[in-house]
Amino acid sequence: MTQKQKQTIRGWAGLIAGSAVLFTFMFVVGPYFERYESVRTFTSYVKENNINAGGIWWTDTELTSEAEMGARSTMRFLPTGTEHRSAFNEIGTLGFMQ
Repeated sequence: MTQKQKQTIRGWAGLIAGSAVLFTFMFVVGPYFERYESVRTFTSYVKENNINAGGIWWTDTELTSEAEMGARSTMRFLPTGTEHRSAFNEIGTLGFMQ
């Protein structure tokens, strides 16, 4: 066998192995976790509310944008009591995270 043939076989073997791993996670490992009540509750909530679970990770979805704005506003406008100071210190970082 030539080096090129070995590389071709190795490439096809990698593709098949990767596909087998994905298949195993999608149809064996994933459904296995549905036996837990917390996972069933989460999946039923996602289905009932028609949430695009795969789209949550993209920053252009409305749900992700609202969550980011809410998180940033919460951190920026933390209640500080009677003092009127921001949660950010003078260099622009959160003081309690140092």
